[in-house]
Amino acid sequence: GVYTFTMQVYCPSKAVGQYVTASEKYYLNNSAANLEEVTESQMKVYPNPFDNMIKIELSSTEKAQVIVSDIVGKVLINTTFENGNVDLDVNDLPKGQYVLMIKSNNEVRSWKLVK
Repeated sequence: GVYTFTMQVYCPSKAVGQYVTASEKYYLNNSAANLEEVTESQMKVYPNPFDNMIKIELSSTEKAQVIVSDIVGKVLINTTFENGNVDLDVNDLPKGQYVLMIKSNNEVRSWKLVK
């Protein structure tokens, strides 16, 4: 299913509106027939923090979708690749915090990254 997690933080220093809200969607397939344990060695994303390039390594060579969004959920990069390794050019992203999500083989993994 699709699950949305929302966090609301009280921020008294804001001039207008004293709350900051962030939400993130997670796509989970919890069907027993499709459930497969994902280990750290199957997907690697580095370096963190990053500068101009993010390296992504997958043990599978099947098609994968990569989504990079900012901390409030705005999608900044949405691309696919078909081999197990990719160098994702993120030179145009300003300094900040990001969420990188990889969808591959009925699996979804996400990482919080910093530039």
